[in-house]
Amino acid sequence: MTGEKGKRQWFFACMIFLLAFVPRTGYGADITISDILTTNGDWTLNGVMTATSFSGNGSGLSNVTASGLSCSGCVSQTQINTSQVQTRVGSSCATGSSIRAINSDGTVVCQTDDNSGGTVTSVGTGAGLSGGPVTTTGTISVDFTGSTGSANSASRSDHYHNNYLQYGNVAVVALSNGDYTDPVAAMSDLSTWCGTPSATNPCLLKIMPGVYDVYGSALQMLGYVDIEGSGENTTKIKGYIDSSLSGVVIGASNAEIRFLTVENSGGGATKIAIYNISASPKITNVKATASTGYLINYGVYNISSSPTMTNVTATASGGNTTCAGVYNTSSSPAMTNVTATASGGSNWNVGVFNVSSSSPTMVNVTASASGAFSYGVYNSSSSPLMMNVTATSSGGGPSGSGIRNYSSSAVMMNVKAIASGSTLENCGVNNESSSPQMTNVIATGSGGSDTYGVRNDASSPTMTGVSATGSGGSMYNRGVYSRTSGIVTINHSIIAGSLQAILNNADAITRVGNTKLDGGPVTGGGVTCAGVYDENYTFYANTCP
Repeated sequence: MTGEKGKRQWFFACMIFLLAFVPRTGYGADITISDILTTNGDWTLNGVMTATSFSGNGSGLSNVTASGLSCSGCVSQTQINTSQVQTRVGSSCATGSSIRAINSDGTVVCQTDDNSGGTVTSVGTGAGLSGGPVTTTGTISVDFTGSTGSANSASRSDHYHNNYLQYGNVAVVALSNGDYTDPVAAMSDLSTWCGTPSATNPCLLKIMPGVYDVYGSALQMLGYVDIEGSGENTTKIKGYIDSSLSGVVIGASNAEIRFLTVENSGGGATKIAIYNISASPKITNVKATASTGYLINYGVYNISSSPTMTNVTATASGGNTTCAGVYNTSSSPAMTNVTATASGGSNWNVGVFNVSSSSPTMVNVTASASGAFSYGVYNSSSSPLMMNVTATSSGGGPSGSGIRNYSSSAVMMNVKAIASGSTLENCGVNNESSSPQMTNVIATGSGGSDTYGVRNDASSPTMTGVSATGSGGSMYNRGVYSRTSGIVTINHSIIAGSLQAILNNADAITRVGNTKLDGGPVTGGGVTCAGVYDENYTFYANTCP
């Protein structure tokens, strides 16, 4: 027994030893190896084997796929996306070419350089720049030195016109950030920004809001160059020019000044705001003011000129000789929507003064005067056309007239002529050696000593649709007074005077037809009445009441 048992033990020991060198095949349950297993034989595994690590090259494994193996911290083949993995780039491009694209297999697509082979050795600076040339590193800057520096072909970079684009043939005068601060300097530099002005090359001087003092230098207008402010109440050009042959602004033909105020003041004998001599500018939406000249003050003074004045306010005050809002001599201005005022002169105060064969066209004009000898409109040796005109004298001196015609032949339609407040004589219309055509005229004199609706001295007016009234005088109140020779024609009118409706001296001829004669009786010879009536509507066929 002992012998048999010993034989069996030796047999199993030998078998175990031999199995270590025999190929193994595993079936059924999976194999888990927690320790290191080293084998020199081949293994066939039909289940799953899990191991902490492997050594060897595994060349003897068969019937094993990646899904059958697991490895902690490893990346399996199924986890690799070949469309997102780039093979190492192993190609390059020749000199003069650059890589345009890289293929997934690591090859490249080349393209020729756009400008290969060039070499920049230095960067220079032209007009308007400073700091160059730059050969390695450096700074290039904008040159702000303007016309005295290198930037002489363009405006400074900090130069602007109201933050908008800058326009050709335009210069801007402004208190700041303009081309100029002085309008006189801008006009003196005209060739720089305008060239030679003409009908085909017109220019504009734009003046921004502010008060611009030109002192003793007149702003000379030039043909085909308009001067435009920013509004009568926002742009003012003022000066202190003492001359009877100049003004703060001197006009020119083929040019317009508009939307501003012109003022001449300060000491001196003569003050003229706008002066035109042999010039016919357009003056539009302008205020012209002259004052403090101890002899003469004119808002607008026209000599041998025909300016077009529209929406103009002309004012003059003070002086010992003549004070006139608008003074026309040998001139024919077109005046529309004009307000002309004169006051404070110790001698003559005239709203609109027309002398020396002037023939202005006055439409929608308001002319007023006050102080000393005052006249809303004074026509001397002139032939104005007056339509829709209101002429007022508010006195203060010995005599005044709404309108005075001397050696003139005015045409007056839809006119109001009113005089009041003078101490001695107030006349609505005062004609001397004149032959005006008066249609739809209201002529009123009131206050003082003597009042006259219409006063004629050696004159022959034609009066149609006229209302002539004298009232409120302490001595004489007469509707129409014809003092000396002349032929006065009155039709379809109303003549009223508390003392006499009509007073006619013997050497004057007055003819009245279809007219109301209100107040005192018709007095004097040479008066013919046809179909008239009095304030009580008493009819007189061929006699005068």
